[in-house]
Amino acid sequence: MECSFCNQGVMGEGLKDIVLQNGNAVIVVHGIPAMVCSHCGHYDLPKEVQEELEKITREILQRDAHMKMFRMRKGEA
Repeated sequence: MECSFCNQGVMGEGLKDIVLQNGNAVIVVHGIPAMVCSHCGHYDLPKEVQEELEKITREILQRDAHMKMFRMRKGEA
């Protein structure tokens, strides 16, 4: 599948690290399963991964954490 962002690369399975910010809170997530462009690095997250990230983010923010780092494990999403 061609990258919809740069139209030059091919999307393939990979892992991404992302930083989520909400107000003063920062959440760093390592090893997110994603479809990643071979040319520009743009990524798309599968729906189940997005849903799991949203769930985890809500839980962390409810605990009033200001910074949290975690690694997604195989089978979590």
